Amino acid sequence: FNLQKKELDALVAAHSINEDAIAWVIKGVINTRSSTGWTTVKHTALDVPVMAFGVGSERFRGVMENTYIGQTLHALVKP
Repeated sequence: FNLQKKELDALVAAHSINEDAIAWVIKGVINTRSSTGWTTVKHTALDVPVMAFGVGSERFRGVMENTYIGQTLHALVKP
């Protein structure tokens, strides 16, 4: 997608600060465009617990690849 002028201006301004500032601007653009809310701009390699209840919850057990979680959720809500 093309950046809006205000987004590009913010990115240019962040570039003069540091990489973290750039990451926060990019995160903000993605949050706004995707109606999501990322709370961090960095990852770790730590496992994250996933818990589920209700219909389909049996599909969420043990160690899972993150892409499998998204695919499974999509399959559960797909008409």
